[in-house]
Amino acid sequence: MSARRHQHVGADIAALKKKISSRLLTLPCVSGLGIAEGKLRVYLARHASKEELDRIRKIIATEAAGAEVQFETSGSFRQQ
Repeated sequence: MSARRHQHVGADIAALKKKISSRLLTLPCVSGLGIAEGKLRVYLARHASKEELDRIRKIIATEAAGAEVQFETSGSFRQQ
C-alpha cells in the first residue's frame, strides 16, 4: 500500500473511531476504543458474552460498515 493510501486509510479509521466511540463506550463491557494495525480495536473490560459481542458488531456494522475490527480483553482503564 502506498504511503498516501495508508494515510487516507488511517484518517478514515480515525474518523470511524470518533464516530462510534460514544456509542460503544456506554456499554459496560467496553473499556476503550483504539486503532491498531490499521484496524479498529475494541478493548473489553472483561470477557464479553456472545450477546454483548453481537451488540458491538451491530453498532459497528450500522455506524462503520466494512470496518475491520479486533477485540482485546484488557481489563478496565483507569485515569492516572
